[in-house]
Amino acid sequence: MMRIVSRITKILCSSLFFLTLNACMPLTNNVIQSTESLETSTPVLLETVPEFHPLPDYEYQAYTFRSPFVSPNKTLKHAADLQDDNCSVPDISRKISPLEAYAMEAILMSGVIRVNKVSIVLLKTTDGKLHHARIGDFLGLFHGQITHINPDHTVISELIPSVAGCYRRQETRLSINMNSKEAPNA
Repeated sequence: MMRIVSRITKILCSSLFFLTLNACMPLTNNVIQSTESLETSTPVLLETVPEFHPLPDYEYQAYTFRSPFVSPNKTLKHAADLQDDNCSVPDISRKISPLEAYAMEAILMSGVIRVNKVSIVLLKTTDGKLHHARIGDFLGLFHGQITHINPDHTVISELIPSVAGCYRRQETRLSINMNSKEAPNA
């Protein structure tokens, strides 16, 4: 009897499973029919292709000017003619000092010491390093050369680039800062 009940329950369960599966199946016929009716009833709107008119020919008339595809060598030669006979130019063949890697704003004068009657200025940079320099040493980004060392300031002669490849001399005064014990902030 158990076997019969077991078979009946298996048959009922499988038929119930197939009925629910059939009910969950999508009705694709209705979807296909509604899609086809929408495609046939919706009008297709296409924009018209614009008509292009040919542009008038342009004739280049700036023959008297330099061609933009040729390097301006004549312009550079003309600028070289403007150089003054007293034109200052830095010596680029000399050995570069470690202090020439810093801008003048990144160097602080810390003090002056005298060794055998020679003044040596102590300079502190923004990275915390302490450097020393004498008259004639170079520092800064513009070929600055120390010309005078005094107990409270140092004078630096810089070569600032100007027109036509020349450099103009500019004196910068680096004063000792009594209030600050730290390197300047960049």
